[in-house]
This record gives sequence, structure tokens and C-alpha cells, in this order.
Amino acid sequence: MVGSIFSAFLFAFIPLFVVSYLLIGWALKSGKLKDFRDRKGFESAVKSMRDKRQKLKKDKSKKKKLEEENLIARKWLDFGGGFYGLMAFLTYAYIEIIEVFQFIGKLADLTITKILSNLGFDILVQFIINSVMNLVNAFIWFIYWQKELDLEHIWVWIIMAYLGYLAGGKIARERPEHYQTVVDKYNDAKARTRDTFNPPTS
Repeated sequence: MVGSIFSAFLFAFIPLFVVSYLLIGWALKSGKLKDFRDRKGFESAVKSMRDKRQKLKKDKSKKKKLEEENLIARKWLDFGGGFYGLMAFLTYAYIEIIEVFQFIGKLADLTITKILSNLGFDILVQFIINSVMNLVNAFIWFIYWQKELDLEHIWVWIIMAYLGYLAGGKIARERPEHYQTVVDKYNDAKARTRDTFNPPTS
């Protein structure tokens, strides 16, 4: 049990804390999320943000503007928002990334001739089936992760993940200046990277 709690803290609480902190910090800073005081207020504010976005999606004149929003936040809300939606989105992203690396690994073992010969309707069907199954696994993430990591105490992991989610939102609200510092450092790092690969021409 102690081992499960420690592992859940490292691999469930901390990741959910970081992601929640960044998402809620962005939502608060952009004004899309109303201020909240406690857990119920937090969940209510997230639900209101999701419902408002659903209404805007039905307005074709504003749909394009929604597509220009933060990609991760947009996907989070598309999966339903809240803790459940965040877990579903992260699970889906994890599965997709793993499959991409597996696909690249398989391609590395094939010649160009074999790759071309395998392209066809069967691959398209398999791709569609995999996409549907990935969505199903994302929405039943609690079952997926229990099997994926062979967890004995899944409820410990769920509780830790939820606490990380709440803690991230709480810190983002109470320490907005810290979030702004993170954003500034990220923008500086992005600018330095851009200048490194695309130096200004004189």
C-alpha cells in the first residue's frame, strides 16, 4: 500500500498537478474561467466554461476563433472538461504517442518495397478501428491504466490524480504571478530557440 501511494504521488499527483496548473492558469489569465473559492466553485467554474464553449461551437461565425485557442485546453474541453475530461484527454494523447513510436519502429524494420506493398484499404480500416478503440480507452481511462500499469490499488491512483488536479487549480488561482513567470520563461526559451535555428539576417 505504501509503495502504491508513493508511486501514485510521483506518476499521478505530480503530472496532474502540473497539467492542471498550466491549464487553469491559462484559463484564468485569458478570462475564460470565472474566479472560484473552493472545490465546488472550481468544478462549477470549469463546467460553466465548458458549457459556454459548447454554445459558441454552434455559432459558425465564432467557431474559427475557438480553433485558434490553446490547443491543449481546447482538447481538454472537447473531452468534457473537468477531472474526467482531463484524464480522458491525457490517456488519449498517451495512447496516440505510443502508437506513433510503435509505427515508426515497424517502418524502420521494413524496406520501401514492403512499405508500399502494405499500403491499401486494409491499413485504412485498421487505422479507423484503432482510432475508435483509442477513444473508447480514453473514456474508460480508469480501466485502461489499471491494465496498462498492472495496478493493484487503482483507487489510490485515482485519488492522487484528483488531488493533483485540485491542487494545480488552487495554486494557479492563488499564485497568478507564478504562472506569469512560467509563461515569461517559456516565451523567452521559445524566442532563444527560434533565434538559434533562424538567426536574424543582416
